[in-house]
Amino acid sequence: MTTPQENSSPLSESTLAARGGWVGEFTTRTSSPPIYMTTAFDIHSLEQLDAVASGQEKGYIYTRDGNPNHEAFANDVARLEGAEAGVVTASGMGALTAVLMAMVKSGEHVLAARVLYGRTGQLLNHLAASFGLQVTYFDVADPEALRSLVTPETKLCIVESISNPLLEVADLPRLAAAIGSVPLLVDSTFGTPCLIRPIEHGATLVWHSVSKYLNGHGDVMAGVVVGPHGLLRKIRAMSSLYGVNANPFESWLASRGLRTLPLRMERVSQTALTVAAFLEQHPRVTKVFYPGLASHPDHALAQK
Repeated sequence: MTTPQENSSPLSESTLAARGGWVGEFTTRTSSPPIYMTTAFDIHSLEQLDAVASGQEKGYIYTRDGNPNHEAFANDVARLEGAEAGVVTASGMGALTAVLMAMVKSGEHVLAARVLYGRTGQLLNHLAASFGLQVTYFDVADPEALRSLVTPETKLCIVESISNPLLEVADLPRLAAAIGSVPLLVDSTFGTPCLIRPIEHGATLVWHSVSKYLNGHGDVMAGVVVGPHGLLRKIRAMSSLYGVNANPFESWLASRGLRTLPLRMERVSQTALTVAAFLEQHPRVTKVFYPGLASHPDHALAQK
C-alpha cells in the first residue's frame, strides 16, 4: 500500500482525493455549455466576497443566489422575449411566488384574469385568505371594464397570453392601456416567444412554466420570469430568500431544450390545427377550443 510519504506530491492521499477532479486553465471553449453542479463557489478573499456580494465584481457565491447555468438560461429566455433580464426558479409557481413576494404586500390589490391556470388562482386565493391580499378577478375579454377596477392600491395585473386550459387569447395592448401604469404580468407558457412576445404588446413581466414548451422533453421542473433589470433584482432576491431557485442541471437541460424551441413550436402548431380540425367534425365531440379554428371566438385576435 502506498503511504502519503511515498507520494510524489507533498499532499496526503486524503487531501488529493478530497481536492481532485480539476484540470488547469485552458483557452479552448467547450462546444456544449458545462454544468456547474456546485452548491458554492471559491472566494479568494473577504474583499472579493464583498465585491461579488455587492455586485461590484461579477461572480457567484452560493447557487441559491446565482449560478452560471441559471444565468445562461434566464438570459436566453430574456433575449427571446425582448426583455432586459431573467430569473430561473424551481417551477412556474415558484416564479409567480417570487414575483408576488417582490411586488405586493398585505392589504394591497392585485387584478387577475378570471380564467387562469388552476394553481395560480389557488395561490392568489390563499394569499387573500391568509395574508390579506386583495384580489379582484375580471373577464379578459372585456378590457374596457378593467379600467374601473384599478385603485391606488393596485400593484399588479395577472393574465395569460393564451389561457390554460381553454385557450382564450388576451388582447394585451388593450389590457395594458386599461390598467395604465400598473405592471402587467403575463403567463406566456402556452404562447412561448415563438408565437407571441408579450413585452412588445405592453407587458411588464413575462413568466413561463419551463416544464412545458420551453424545455419540451418532459424531464425538467422549472420556471422563469423575465422583465426589466430593476424589478428582476427584487424578484431574484425573493427567489433566493424563499428558496424557490432551480438547480443547475435542470437549467442546463432547459438550455438544451431551448435550442429546438422554434422547430418544435412550428410542428406543435401544425399538428394541433390538424387535430382540432378533425375533432371539430367528429360526431362525438361537442366543442373544440382552439384559437386556430375560425369557430373560436378569439380566432381573429390570434391571427394578429
